[in-house]
Amino acid sequence: MGGVQAPSGSAASLTYADAQAIADPRNVPDATIVAPEFTGNTQVIFGSANINTKVTGTTPEYLTAFGMENQSWTFYHRRRCEWT
Repeated sequence: MGGVQAPSGSAASLTYADAQAIADPRNVPDATIVAPEFTGNTQVIFGSANINTKVTGTTPEYLTAFGMENQSWTFYHRRRCEWT
């Protein structure tokens, strides 16, 4: 068979650049909406609150991909650190 076997429970990850390539109609003409997502746990500190929580990063296309409306979420632009 050959090749390198990854540890059990691991999987190859796509990058943001991969998502951009998939969204390009020259590469994948049938991909109408591409919404990359990254989820991880992190420590969040705000004022006196200090908690470990799940944080998800995605793009505004995520809402369209899942038929959602933006009623209470705030998207941050990666180049700005202010409310959008």
